[in-house]
Amino acid sequence: PGRVVGVNSRKRVGTGVDWDDAGGVVDPSVVAVDAYFDNVQTNGFVRDQFGDTYIDDSQWQDVEEYRVVTPYDGNYALRMDAISDGSDRSTRLEIRDTTDYVETDMMISSDSAMAGDARGRLRIQGHWYNTNGNASDEVGDVYAHVQMDRTTDGGIDVTWYMGECTNATCGSETPIDGGSFGSAQYDTWYPASVQFTGSEMVFEFNGEEVRRPVSNAAADPFYPTKQLRTRISGGEGRFVTYLDNVKVDELAQFSEEEETEGGTGTNTDNGGETTSDTDNGGGAALALLLAGLFGVARGRRTR
Repeated sequence: PGRVVGVNSRKRVGTGVDWDDAGGVVDPSVVAVDAYFDNVQTNGFVRDQFGDTYIDDSQWQDVEEYRVVTPYDGNYALRMDAISDGSDRSTRLEIRDTTDYVETDMMISSDSAMAGDARGRLRIQGHWYNTNGNASDEVGDVYAHVQMDRTTDGGIDVTWYMGECTNATCGSETPIDGGSFGSAQYDTWYPASVQFTGSEMVFEFNGEEVRRPVSNAAADPFYPTKQLRTRISGGEGRFVTYLDNVKVDELAQFSEEEETEGGTGTNTDNGGETTSDTDNGGGAALALLLAGLFGVARGRRTR
């Protein structure tokens, strides 16, 4: 007889923290776990000795990802890096609950080391409303972001964008509108936000505001995701970013999201790039860390 393989038959190496056993203490030195793995074998055969610079994505479902609350300039901030061997890679943090406003301070670090035509993007992104009341898939969802874009020539451009999803998983979209906030500098904090008011999309960056009227919002988005995301594409390297002082318009927790193969859920990227996500757990502990150290503010912002 054959062997029945379960739907979730993956084998993993990993670490974890049981938050209950941490006693509710939010000092990262108490809840952090540092671990190392080497000479991984399966069925008696060596699978990976980690001899190369990057994790071998032909051997592993997951790839390099770096996301940690860390001391920065006398306080704490979230460092979130996207790391690539040449493939497009993302690291993100997703708000669990529905919100129509996300604000954060954002910064691209000069510690970023990217080769060739590598491009790095740091953004607030999400699906904000639906144009046709569709309740079965993402067709009609409107995606929008504010983005800091480390371009291939090493400069940083800042843009805003919105587009309408045209298939069930938002793998393609029709641009609605977009524009520029100009340029930015490395190692400099910039406040940014995206909001849907019901009649407008409002984009802000470093004190400059764009209000884009909306007349066709028929319903909430089918996929109401809101995320902080960093991404590297087109080349090899490490894109280093920081975020701090996140504000949302209602009680909301953060969940960890890592880009994997064969995950569930979708995230669209401007230009039709689509990635799959899966929640690896641990979001509750990270949410508490963020609340204590990273400064997640709750309560609607008045305009």
